[in-house]
Amino acid sequence: MHNAAPGAPTVMLSTTTSSGRIALIAAQGKLDFTAAERVLFALERRRVGAPGGVVLDLERVTGMDATAKAMLERALTLLIEGGHDVTVVGDLPFRARGTWRRSTDRAQALAAAEHALTAARDPNPGPGRHAG
Repeated sequence: MHNAAPGAPTVMLSTTTSSGRIALIAAQGKLDFTAAERVLFALERRRVGAPGGVVLDLERVTGMDATAKAMLERALTLLIEGGHDVTVVGDLPFRARGTWRRSTDRAQALAAAEHALTAARDPNPGPGRHAG
């Protein structure tokens, strides 16, 4: 009996930014039910308190079955409803309910999330500062 060679991990990055306000999860490969569970586990493990940011980088995801798509859409919807600022990196078709951003670049997504959280925290900037 031969064992299949181990593949690349589904979740290739799971961290919180230095500010502690944004969770960053990056996935790769084809997502099915099991792979989506791994992504959801990483999201739950890294989730910051609301209001906080979540950047889900799916740029290296090569495909997604209907079950994985539904699982991730539901998770993103719950995060949005819970007051989180959500950005998805990549061009996969998502229909999460609520307001969220799509980005093609992880660095831009993190910068936009940080900016949104700062603007939400300080909606009335003082002299010499602006909110956007």
